[in-house]
Amino acid sequence: MHEDWCSWYNMFMINRITDSADIQWECVFRQVLAAPVHDEFQVPKIGMPHPIDQGFRSATGYPKGALAQYCCKTLDGGRIHIREYETYFVVHRDWGDPDSGLGSLITHLINDSPEVLVGLGLLWLIIRDQQKETSSRAYLN
Repeated sequence: MHEDWCSWYNMFMINRITDSADIQWECVFRQVLAAPVHDEFQVPKIGMPHPIDQGFRSATGYPKGALAQYCCKTLDGGRIHIREYETYFVVHRDWGDPDSGLGSLITHLINDSPEVLVGLGLLWLIIRDQQKETSSRAYLN
């Protein structure tokens, strides 16, 4: 198994869950995997171990007011994404993990963050138009 996967995820997959903290996250994990991709679950922080202590890594994404974000690769090439707030976590699953290579990044942009693709496309159009305008001015002078 890849070393970046969450410890609780690995234990769940090979049925070796022994710690009550792992069982708590395992229950959340089951709900997230059973639900459609992007469905969000609010999880109270009380009694839950911190995601970093469970093998998650720091992540980036739309903050939506979150204090921090964490993620973990899943066996299907996606990821579990957690946003941390003052008293709870919000957990969902993404189709792709942008840190897992170009293919997964493209999958993530198309399926999980299409607005980023639109923004990049608009930025490219603006830059292209400015370059055309600059070269037209240079030609006229």
